[in-house]
Amino acid sequence: MSLGVLGIVLAMYAVTYPSRAIALLRPAWIRPSPAAQRVLRFLGPAVLVALAARAALQPGDGDASAAQVGAMVVATIVCAVLVARGRSLVIGLVAAMAIVAVARGLGAA
Repeated sequence: MSLGVLGIVLAMYAVTYPSRAIALLRPAWIRPSPAAQRVLRFLGPAVLVALAARAALQPGDGDASAAQVGAMVVATIVCAVLVARGRSLVIGLVAAMAIVAVARGLGAA
């Protein structure tokens, strides 16, 4: 590991850790407003869906076939529908992973 990479890792730690530690260190009597709690409740799933959609619609390697992109798009849509209907992120993610695994097993993705 070079010193440049180590410096980047330490800088990322210095920036991100305090924002995470605030939630652990803040007094228990400070509570976010109900509106903020509703927003924060959906923040994690929204970020995961955005990352999945970006990966599905714009694969990293330039030689991705239409079948690969298609399998990822289908998996992302199925995940979003299952999460929206069942309110369970785990079920949606497991279904999406199963779709991609089956597609890869069949050689489509």
